[in-house]
Amino acid sequence: MGGKAAQLVAQTYAVTLLGLLVGITSARSLAVGERGTLALLLLAGQLFSRFGSLGFEQLLQRDGLTRFRLSTFYAAAGLGSLALLPLMWAFMQLTDLPRVLVLSTLGAAFVVAVLRMNVALLTHLERFRELFVLNLLQASLQLLLFLAVFTTHRYEAFYAAWLAAVALAGGLSLRRVQPYRRAEGSRQPLAVWKASRRYASVAFPETVIAFCLELPLVRLTLGEVSAGLYAISNTLTNIYFQVFTALSAIVIRQPLRGRGAIYLVVALMGLVMALVSAPLTALLFGAQYAGAAAFVHWMLPTTFMLGVARIEQVTSSRLVPFAWQGALVALFCVALGLTALLPPPSLVVPYIAGCYVTYSLILIGLSRWGPVRPGSPSGTRT
Repeated sequence: MGGKAAQLVAQTYAVTLLGLLVGITSARSLAVGERGTLALLLLAGQLFSRFGSLGFEQLLQRDGLTRFRLSTFYAAAGLGSLALLPLMWAFMQLTDLPRVLVLSTLGAAFVVAVLRMNVALLTHLERFRELFVLNLLQASLQLLLFLAVFTTHRYEAFYAAWLAAVALAGGLSLRRVQPYRRAEGSRQPLAVWKASRRYASVAFPETVIAFCLELPLVRLTLGEVSAGLYAISNTLTNIYFQVFTALSAIVIRQPLRGRGAIYLVVALMGLVMALVSAPLTALLFGAQYAGAAAFVHWMLPTTFMLGVARIEQVTSSRLVPFAWQGALVALFCVALGLTALLPPPSLVVPYIAGCYVTYSLILIGLSRWGPVRPGSPSGTRT
């Protein structure tokens, strides 16, 4: 199990390095404010794909296609994307993004959801080499396309390049899972949503930290420049979170014991990243982004707590009732939304960090000592 996790971590960081070059390319081509706008556009497609298929990846990573056909997952993701269309429009209004991009955002959300579900299936099948090649090709193609539009200095060109890279990667992933698309299983899309409830509170924090749900709030309260800085800080914290993502993909099927030593090692990695974040940011992205390090210092401990909460949840023998999960997520969203009402700008990011840490601690507590749903006795995997 440790070897599999190490392999996934190594492959993830090989691809993440290319992703870092992608971020550097756009940061050095665009003004800080426009870099923030581009980050919001990329966020919209990926964020709504996650919310439209919340928990689907975890369900596929654990059970594969033993319960549902792959086409059923696709149909459920499509319904989820359509259901979120009004929310997408509201997102565009709130962040002052071009309304004409709503439909492209809807299409991107569905394509990204399909791509991530195919990746989750390959992870379940332990086809790590194919998974690595697929991710590497996507990152390489996006880097090449970003270099091609570098001289335009327009965020619209970078967004179009990202759409092209995701679409081609999605098509390639469909070819890799083609032999499994006819596997027997339920054809009821709504049943996928019911089954994925078990992972709702697991998938939510990963969705938020990976795709920066708070970025629109930072833009609203602190302005475009701060949003650009925050987008860069999120790139670095997301690199850190990749360790927990790789670990959870393995332990979701094989419970992990003796986690304290692992958490200590990952915490030390975070400390090192915090120490080098200021010079590293200025070196990689340019002196104009040096202020992003202050955001990194606040969000690295938060990222660690979210990662611990995720590992605790997927290895827990307790199946927390969905009503509890829904209430926790709703309270978190309300608390995060109150960021917009904070009068002193200096409190915005610390408050956001506090919301995440509180959420993580509650989730860890529920995973260890929370109630067990009837029919799911404590001490057994459900």
